[in-house]
Amino acid sequence: MIDDDLGLPLPEGARVLHIGPMKTGTTSLQRSASLRRQELLEQGVLYPGKTGNHRRAIGALMGARVIREKRRDSVGSDARKNGPDPAVPDVGEWYSLLSQIASTEWKRVLVSHEIAAEADEVTARRLVDELGEATHVVVTLRNLTSVLPSMWTQRLKAANTDEFDTWLERAIGEAPERPLPTGIQRQLDHAGLVERWVSVLGRENVTVVIVDSGNPDFVGSAFEKLLDIPSGFLSAKNLDGLRSNRSLRSAEAEILRRINCVSEENSISWDKYLKLVQRGVVRRWLTMREPGQDEPRVRLPHWALARSQELGIEYSERIRCTGVRIIGDLNTLHSVDLSVASDNQVDDHVPTDVVTEGLSGLLSAALSRGAFFEKQRLNSNDERQASGDGNVRSSHSKGIMNATQLASTYSTRSIISALRMRIAVKLGMIRSNALNLLKSLAASVRRG
Repeated sequence: MIDDDLGLPLPEGARVLHIGPMKTGTTSLQRSASLRRQELLEQGVLYPGKTGNHRRAIGALMGARVIREKRRDSVGSDARKNGPDPAVPDVGEWYSLLSQIASTEWKRVLVSHEIAAEADEVTARRLVDELGEATHVVVTLRNLTSVLPSMWTQRLKAANTDEFDTWLERAIGEAPERPLPTGIQRQLDHAGLVERWVSVLGRENVTVVIVDSGNPDFVGSAFEKLLDIPSGFLSAKNLDGLRSNRSLRSAEAEILRRINCVSEENSISWDKYLKLVQRGVVRRWLTMREPGQDEPRVRLPHWALARSQELGIEYSERIRCTGVRIIGDLNTLHSVDLSVASDNQVDDHVPTDVVTEGLSGLLSAALSRGAFFEKQRLNSNDERQASGDGNVRSSHSKGIMNATQLASTYSTRSIISALRMRIAVKLGMIRSNALNLLKSLAASVRRG
């Protein structure tokens, strides 16, 4: 429950800027808002744009490289500096958002993406100046013991290759030799994040929402109160693993990390990585897999658990001293459960469907059919050749196919033949990248 004596809802005319940081229920909130965009507007709340979030618009104003598919570099390499960077959205995307805000009738506006949590004070001031003096910032925070494993797996989706212990040392070590990028540090420094935005807007224009891990709808409920909309509008209950951006489990994370290492060693270009791995393997996992309760999660080693509690105590006190409005229990930022710690992150058991669904996603993506074989791209001639016996196989029904359906629809020989043919004819260099990726990954697994 959320108390009604916190000065909620925000005044009419408020332009609510939700800045995250990442892994604090941001994706669930954004997906829920985008799915009910028209209904929200009927309630007087504008969620501008047509996409799930405002990553590109905010990234455009910040000059951030948020369009990964347009990066010119390969996995693990530095960005090329010559000429305009196509990975940075055109600033017109930000002004398009402002234009919609200016031309639409509304009582309150919600703009949301966690990239804003990486803004320094100068950029934060510019964001506020552009949105207008009625801007109200909402920061969602979660205990570091939960955030750190989730953020590491999120960074794996962006081709990070660090083992968990190494990444933790870079993130919260007292004197890391190789700290994480500045933007990620700003997201993890919860107290500094709140203090920075208070310095820009004043404490009366900043609200902190503390995530309740036991109540997945807590963040949505808090925003319903802030925006003065009916209960249940922003519920996350109907979102699947992809839409809610669930964290990877231990086996998924380690397989992805090894794929990333192989991708870096073989200089896989970013567009190929996104197509084959992020939108093939990972998307397939998040949509098709529902991990069992006993499937191991990524767990903090004991030293990191202790360090997280130490930082949580410090952050809680500093946030309390800012005088901002707080929704939720600030003390949960430093509560820990010693039973969830583990110094052994390696699990020899890998669920079969992790491998099956991952390879199915890779195969489908290599065939330019997304992660789910949802489009039949073979023509009749191709189908005859792929079948190997002159018989045309009937195309499967549209929609997502799981690994079992796939295996029953095509023979192994057909799949391999079709993969060879389509990659050679349609995908050019993806052929060598995909096959090298599979071969190198197999070698890596044998070595590991």
